[in-house]
Amino acid sequence: MIISIRNQQLLFHNPLALFLVKGFLFFIIWDQLIYNYLITTDMHNWVIFRLLDVSQWFLGIFYNLVQTKNFELYINTRNCVHVGIPCNGLDVMGAFACLILAYQFRWYHKIWMALTGVIIVFLLNAIRVSALAAIVLKHKTLFDINHKYVFNFILYGILLLIFSIWSSRYATKPTKE
Repeated sequence: MIISIRNQQLLFHNPLALFLVKGFLFFIIWDQLIYNYLITTDMHNWVIFRLLDVSQWFLGIFYNLVQTKNFELYINTRNCVHVGIPCNGLDVMGAFACLILAYQFRWYHKIWMALTGVIIVFLLNAIRVSALAAIVLKHKTLFDINHKYVFNFILYGILLLIFSIWSSRYATKPTKE
């Protein structure tokens, strides 16, 4: 019994174990409660339409005629991309916020970094949608590999880099006794 209590105490004094437990619990709350039950279809659609607005503006720099209709993005009247609920990035925004909230930092650092992460995910997703539309216009056969692998690798790589820089810069330094 004493060994069990000591192991539990060590678990909660181990920063990595505490981070993993908190991160898992935050993610379960995000995924099973907030994302599945509190975020409505209207909220998803609002994010999709803002994503299409930004993508349309960005593509307008390179193409003469860029339009959106419903969930579709057109370049030169050609339907290039459909943006659905799984593609709006809300799930990644929430997962990144869970990672940030689980980390052992002061709350104000967590809040500004979670908000920054949401904005970064949104902007990277708008670039992704724009790039996928341009790819479909020129080389439709390259859509699948870029949609499934390349852009996810880039997104998660950038988020990992941002998290790494943030955590090393603002980490709470242990005080010497």
